[in-house]
Amino acid sequence: MRAAALFAVLAVAGCAPQQQAASALAARGDRELAAAIGGRVAGKPERCINPVNTGGPQLIAPDRLVYRDAGTVWVSRAEGCPFIGRDEIVIAEVYGGQLCRNDRFRTVQRGTSAGIAGPFCRYGDFTPYRRAR
Repeated sequence: MRAAALFAVLAVAGCAPQQQAASALAARGDRELAAAIGGRVAGKPERCINPVNTGGPQLIAPDRLVYRDAGTVWVSRAEGCPFIGRDEIVIAEVYGGQLCRNDRFRTVQRGTSAGIAGPFCRYGDFTPYRRAR
């Protein structure tokens, strides 16, 4: 019985640093998102965006992608991914010329010679943020 109690205490103690790191990462992501959409108002989420006029995505840890298009900041939450690193490269699968909700993408760690792609992720809805009029 003591061994089970000791194991439980050690397991909880081992999770504390991971929870602190995840919490710090989420807080940093919230700050980065606030900076990206500062002074803008959220519009109705849309299913698709045209990637031609947008720059490559800015990855905001741990699970958001930001695209910019002529005064509009589009934010999508990555679904199906446990974590997206800020320094990763997004490889999107584009069908029909648009990026849409549930389209798949993968990431590759920048600077690795192997270039092994991570798991498939999916885009969520794209929420537009525009300057208030």
